[in-house]
Amino acid sequence: MKTYQVNINKNANGSSEIKSFNDLKEAFDYFSKLDVNELEETNGEGDEYELAKYEDGEFQEWTNEELRQIGWPENTWVIRDQISQ
Repeated sequence: MKTYQVNINKNANGSSEIKSFNDLKEAFDYFSKLDVNELEETNGEGDEYELAKYEDGEFQEWTNEELRQIGWPENTWVIRDQISQ
């Protein structure tokens, strides 16, 4: 079963799940509304929000079709930070 997980990546301090969804559009809507101005800098690097895809608990790469569905550039990670807002 596919799940879409919104994480906060604290760079050197690892990442943690914020919320999980079964629906890509719902997950992306939530991810898009997160305020990047609330992110902090950790060990000289800015933290970031990430939308990640899992299937049966295993991390999966995004397909270009999925990225097109959410209007995200092809062949990229789905992340937001203070630089890439």
